[in-house]
Amino acid sequence: MDEYNREIQDFIKEKKWRHAIGALEKYININHADDVAYRDLGQCLRFEGEYKEAQSVLERGLEQFPQNQSLLAELYNLYSVQKKWEKAKLIAEELIKIDKDNGIHYFKLGRSYNFLKKSQEATKAFIQALELEQGTTLEELTELVKKSLSIDEKTLESEYVFSGGKNNYGCLVHVETDRPNPQEYITKIADIKLKRERLFYEEIVGQFPQLQKVTPELISIIDRNNMSFLTMEKITGNVPLEKDLQSIIKSIQNTLATIKPKDYFHHFSIPTYRLVLRGKSQNILHFFTSIHNQATNVRLISLLEKRLKNEDYPNEALDVIKRLKFVFLEMQLYEKVNPDKHYRFLHGDLGPHNIIMKEDTKEPVLIDWNSYTVGPVWFDIANLIVKLKLNFVDIKKLFLENPEKGMKLENIEKIFFIYALIVIKLQSLNKKKTDNALIDFYLPAITYLEKLALSYANQEQRKVLLQQRQVVKRRFIIKAKSILANVNRVFLN
Repeated sequence: MDEYNREIQDFIKEKKWRHAIGALEKYININHADDVAYRDLGQCLRFEGEYKEAQSVLERGLEQFPQNQSLLAELYNLYSVQKKWEKAKLIAEELIKIDKDNGIHYFKLGRSYNFLKKSQEATKAFIQALELEQGTTLEELTELVKKSLSIDEKTLESEYVFSGGKNNYGCLVHVETDRPNPQEYITKIADIKLKRERLFYEEIVGQFPQLQKVTPELISIIDRNNMSFLTMEKITGNVPLEKDLQSIIKSIQNTLATIKPKDYFHHFSIPTYRLVLRGKSQNILHFFTSIHNQATNVRLISLLEKRLKNEDYPNEALDVIKRLKFVFLEMQLYEKVNPDKHYRFLHGDLGPHNIIMKEDTKEPVLIDWNSYTVGPVWFDIANLIVKLKLNFVDIKKLFLENPEKGMKLENIEKIFFIYALIVIKLQSLNKKKTDNALIDFYLPAITYLEKLALSYANQEQRKVLLQQRQVVKRRFIIKAKSILANVNRVFLN
């Protein structure tokens, strides 16, 4: 049995989730009373997007081990991936009842409250988590951080600010009060295991000084009781709007896009990513760091298809997946992507929440560098455009067909740019808004993508692409007429 356990652990270590699932199911049939096996099976099923099966396994485990914290924690993870935050909150509260001195449980509760838009409750839970994990009060922690800043503590006013985020415990904001124009600093509190942002500021910025143009200055770092306190200058400015996109694109082209893969990998590496869907754009990015590989495309498209089928999305949404499958798997367009040519250094989570347009220069500064990686040069911009909620007609007009404002993409880059737009939006598609999303975005996007793909198609493939365009055109017209009829019923009755 020990040998069998080693086999299971090897599958999990190698991220062979399907193999691990089969081995764990056989193991549990023989060993019913193993809480770790139930947890691991639930986790592997979650990674494969089989949420109903994962919940069933975890509930079976909890029937035998009703107060098992690792099983409850995995059930919390399952609910959070599905954005079932009310259920996640109940699990966090159950964990706190079992172990009221565990700060991580309060952190889970705070995250749940955050997504339920209960900021006061979230702040209270995060402070409790912070104090329990650090074994001291927030006031004492604040004083400790202030001493590290090489600034007269008497001139600093500091306060805790809840900032949300998956792995953040919040921030401390410091203001120097003895200046006509007070200097501000911000201390980000994070899990010490997340060393990537620290590596970015301490080593990567030094190796690639062009990044200093788009990053805040690091002031100090303290490590204490499994947490890091990173203090940097606080940038004063505004959230970016659509009108700022050209400035952001230009800034990225002059900084991040100048760092080629060979230069980055000569000094640093990127993580081995778990290729799973969790409703966040960073997870799509993980796929695109190896989008030139067949296996990556197969897994991405199959997971998206599985999600839409499991949650009973309309057939029109599944048709989008079918058409992606034809272009990227049947036509094998992933072979046209050349990492040396098409990949560059990326921020990894570029959105309005991580960009500040400076008040004085109107130039962008990028914050929260925990997700940086190497991938397609245009992925950051695709991610930002999705988060700005532009419709596809505007995207095409402003960026794909306007080289003065866009990124001057070649044909294959445009195809994969649209691919990224579609899958980023698909993995978080609200089922109730599918009809409008199809008309505003998915149908025009996939149709334009297929038009670009014609230049790589053989005779048979061209025939299929052209037939699909005609079918979609008819469906588009029918869907638009249906929506218009519903609008007329509302306003004419």
